[in-house]
Amino acid sequence: MKFSIEYVKGDDREALRAFWTTCITEAFKVEGIEDEAFIKEEIAEKMSLLDHSLSGKDGRYHFLIGKMASEIVGSIGYVPAGEAILKLTGETCLEMGEIGTVFVRPNFKGRGVGTKLMNAMLLFLMGKGIQSFCLDSGYGSAQKVWTHKFGAPVVTAKNFWGEGLDHMVWIQKIEDLKIVI
Repeated sequence: MKFSIEYVKGDDREALRAFWTTCITEAFKVEGIEDEAFIKEEIAEKMSLLDHSLSGKDGRYHFLIGKMASEIVGSIGYVPAGEAILKLTGETCLEMGEIGTVFVRPNFKGRGVGTKLMNAMLLFLMGKGIQSFCLDSGYGSAQKVWTHKFGAPVVTAKNFWGEGLDHMVWIQKIEDLKIVI
């Protein structure tokens, strides 16, 4: 099957909701978090960001999806820096956007989907003249991936989400990253 990366369209909205529900539920399960309300809140937040992007009224919101045939297998977004990042960086990231909502369908992890989406987003940002971005994560499994790709985070907030649940923030210059096309 052929893998493709596409800009999100209005027709993708409900498929993305289902995709994020699957991925976020799985991520919480892996982290040992069983909080239905928090999962619903996380999905609602992603949908709100997506709606900003789809409205076309604010050019700071961009989403890409990875597809195999017609199935969404990955997502990535670029949006204004979120509340947690701003709180933890003291406005260092206020003028920067945030790469986030990076999810890969559980049965597609380890196949390069996330890397391809990240590279496509970095090329998109370079084309827009954007030189730096922030990225954060409260998921331990994702923190390992980002630390491997970007090095040590600039901020680690211990127990930010509860006992043993840290939150990490990275700040990256795009020119410092290797992009493989």
